[in-house]
Amino acid sequence: MEQLKEMYHRTGNIAYAFQAQRLRKHMTKPYRILVRIEGNILEYGLSPLVRIEEVEKLTGLLAKTKTQQQADTLMEQFRENCHIN
Repeated sequence: MEQLKEMYHRTGNIAYAFQAQRLRKHMTKPYRILVRIEGNILEYGLSPLVRIEEVEKLTGLLAKTKTQQQADTLMEQFRENCHIN
């Protein structure tokens, strides 16, 4: 995104600015995590500021849960302990 902004400033080509704007909009969408448990699909949301590595670890742990209560507890613990960097 920064490279696109820099290219816009150097060249004046508005297409670079639009591309940077679209990228920023896409990058700042909240995470949606879907978990299938006992035939039901649960959806959890997370801030886009959470590091992707943390989200990947969390989804791995959620995949191992057997009940909605376990998944809810895991999400609650994650939200309490997750530090947004």
